[in-house]
Amino acid sequence: MGHWLLGITGQHGNSNASVSNALGFGHIASEGNGLGLTATWHGNNGTYFDAQGQVNWISSDISSSTGGALAANQNSTAYALSAEAGHRFRVSETGTLVPQAQLVWGQVDGASFTDSAGNAVNLGSNNNIVARLGLAYEYETLTAAGNSQKLYAIANILHDFSGSNSVNVAGAKLSSHTSATWGELGLGGSVALGAGKSLYGEASYRQAFGNSHSNALAANVGLRIQW
Repeated sequence: MGHWLLGITGQHGNSNASVSNALGFGHIASEGNGLGLTATWHGNNGTYFDAQGQVNWISSDISSSTGGALAANQNSTAYALSAEAGHRFRVSETGTLVPQAQLVWGQVDGASFTDSAGNAVNLGSNNNIVARLGLAYEYETLTAAGNSQKLYAIANILHDFSGSNSVNVAGAKLSSHTSATWGELGLGGSVALGAGKSLYGEASYRQAFGNSHSNALAANVGLRIQW
């Protein structure tokens, strides 16, 4: 037996991405806001299952080293579905090991526009499916005020099954190819604020395997309220 927890989420985020080749480099700066729903089942034996769905509305500015500012405030919509399962193994009074597996589907529907150089650009619709295997170690104690606080470290292996994504620029199809398998390390934690409220945060670094120079840094913070 176990119990379910249902939730509503709100997101706000900023991202910056750069790509380079022999002709120069390009840059995309994006800002997004979104809403989501969550459903988490906690079993009495330590097993859990978590499902999430999100929709985010994104505005992007696109530039290049050769063309300067190409487009501003270009809108796109991103959708994501996630399913995760894991099991908590208590290894001490304060420590827990949590092996986990996750499958994520995502899709971005982009806009069509004409850039500052007069090129017709169609971002199209790109989707991906990513699987993750991870192992987390959690350390949980109580604060002086009696509130629970948790710190954790996590190591993940991720694999992207979707292949390349593409856009159409002035009638030419341009595709991007990145490494399919990545390694990731993260640190995070949460502290209960009382009355069903908790503050949480995480920072992570991701590196592509193989000969790729692709890497990523990410951080997020949030407030969780239960009622």
